[in-house]
Order: sequence, then structure tokens, then C-alpha cells
Amino acid sequence: MNILLLSQFGEWHEPSYFRFYQYFKFFNVKSINISYKSLINKPISDYFIYDKIKFRNNIFPNLGRIIDLEFNSNYDLLWVDSEALPNIPFVLESFFLPINKKVILDLGDSTHYKYEKSNRWYYKYFMKDKISGLIQRADSVISRNSTIKEYVDQFKKENSFVLPSGIDTKAYQPVSYVQDYSNTETVIGFIGTFFSSHYLLKISDVLKEISRVYPIRLVILNGNEKLSFPIKFNHIRTTSQEEEINELSKIDIGVFPTPFSLKETGNSGLGILKCMALAKPVIACDIGSAVDYISHGENGYLCQNTDDFYLALRSLLDEKEIGLSYGEKSRKKIESEFSIEKTYTDLKKIFEL
Repeated sequence: MNILLLSQFGEWHEPSYFRFYQYFKFFNVKSINISYKSLINKPISDYFIYDKIKFRNNIFPNLGRIIDLEFNSNYDLLWVDSEALPNIPFVLESFFLPINKKVILDLGDSTHYKYEKSNRWYYKYFMKDKISGLIQRADSVISRNSTIKEYVDQFKKENSFVLPSGIDTKAYQPVSYVQDYSNTETVIGFIGTFFSSHYLLKISDVLKEISRVYPIRLVILNGNEKLSFPIKFNHIRTTSQEEEINELSKIDIGVFPTPFSLKETGNSGLGILKCMALAKPVIACDIGSAVDYISHGENGYLCQNTDDFYLALRSLLDEKEIGLSYGEKSRKKIESEFSIEKTYTDLKKIFEL
């Protein structure tokens, strides 16, 4: 089987790596040949993110993609990341999609939100039904969390699958050590991106209140280094997987606040996944991939407001045994349900339908 992946970003983009590229080493040794074409390269993406340039012009990337669709026929299955031609109406995109090839739509973000809820006239009149149209047009749809699948199921119930990202549990191995909250500073950790780190500000007052009772420190990995908090905090930037694992292994509790809006339900939960693989107790918002990874009150906490975050932190700080137990259960769940081997097997089954 020959597969062509039309991705938004290359393998340098971490969410895309976890959704797509980490599986290539399995595909290309099991009689499945896979190639890819990414829409946006790293220099453009970095320019967009760090210089806050609005990347509105999709003309040239889309022209290249149209050429790929029209002149590259050496594949049996087309694997589409969210949409093949961003900002192009469904009626035009469907014209370029192959009619004699299997098409799998992979939704990792709530792309439909920006089209359906936008007040821009172009989106309002030409793009509103695009993602729902692609869902119905695809042979199969992969939703990267249960919240997205709820949307997909409005238009397609058959061949609709939920498949959160998996992780290499051999690389992300927990380091055994004993936490002692009574004598040491508790490290509350977050790992994310320039944008997602801003959501920590939502629990800034919670952390301040907690710090009056417990000695805590907030460690932010790979976030916006200009952010400041009313407690002890450190910004750390990692440049390799080894550095990342080393720094995450030093934290005691992972926290991942996100907005409670449809716009953010595409959150991939990679930080949650990494912390759980390293046997860390995690507190997150009750939305997006967190719902698939965390079983509330069993291996972590799912929160609906800042009060929930406060109570969850107090629970883990009051009784260290709870955190240790949640960490162990988190690791076991990742090993059994979200290892790279398990999620690859699930993905391969979808391709072979």
C-alpha cells in the first residue's frame, strides 16, 4: 500500500510529529510505503509564531498542493491533515480530491471552529460548511480526541474513529524517586508552546494562594519567557528530547489549564501525555485530549474552573501518596492504551478497512 500524507507542517512541528511522523518507521518496514507533502515550512512557521505575523496568504502553498493532487497519482490512500487546501471552499477543494483513491481525514484541531464561528464575511458565506463537507466526503475520519469526534459524529457515524496521539514509552521512562512535600519545595510543571503557556495565567491566583501554605515553584518548559507569575518560577527552554525528559523528570505535579471553548478543543494534550508517561500526577481542564488520557479521580484530575484547580492541587499537596498512586496509574494507562506500538496498530487497522 502506498500512502500520501498531506500535512500542514513538517516533522519539526511537534504535534504533527506525534500525530504522523513518529509512525513512519513502522510503516516503511511493513509493506506500507508512505510519503508526505507539508504545506508550511519551518521558517514561515517561526516567522508567523514569534514575530506575530498574520499568515493570511495561502495562495502559493495551495498552488503547490494543487499540483501535488493533480500530478502525483502514485498512491493508493490519501491521508489529509485537517484540510488539503486551507481557506479554500469545500466545493473547490472537493474538485481536486481524487475520486478513485481512498481518503482519510485526520482532525487534530477544531478547524471547523474558525470557519463556522467567524464573523469574517468570506468565512461566513463560503467556508461555513467546509469541514462538515470534508467529513462526509472522506472514506474514514480520525478524530484526535473525543471532543472532536462528537462534532464529527453529527455528520458521519460509520468509519469515524477517535485516536489520541501515542508516545514512545521506551524513550519516556519514569525516574524513581520519593517525593517529600514536608521538607522540599514542590515543583509544579508545565510544558507547552509560546501560545499555550499564556493559559497558565488563568491559574495565577490559585498558585499564589497555594504558595501561602506550601513551598512551591512553577517551572515552565518551552513557553513564552516574558510571562511572569506571583510565585517562584523558572522558564526553561529545551533543545532535545533528552533535555526535555530530564527537566520533566524533576517536576512533581503537571498542570495544564486551557480555555473552556470550542476553539481550543483541538488541544493535543502532548504535555499531559509526556507527564503521564513519566509517572507524574496531572491536573488539566476537562476538555480536549485530557478527557481521553485522564480518568478523573483515578489517575489525575479534570477541572472545570479555577476552584477545581485549587482543590486538586491541595489534594496532591496534602497527601503525597495520592500523587504517587496517580503517577503509577498514569504510566500504566499510557503503556496499555497510548504507547506508540498500540496507537500504530490502531492506525494501521483504520488504513486497512
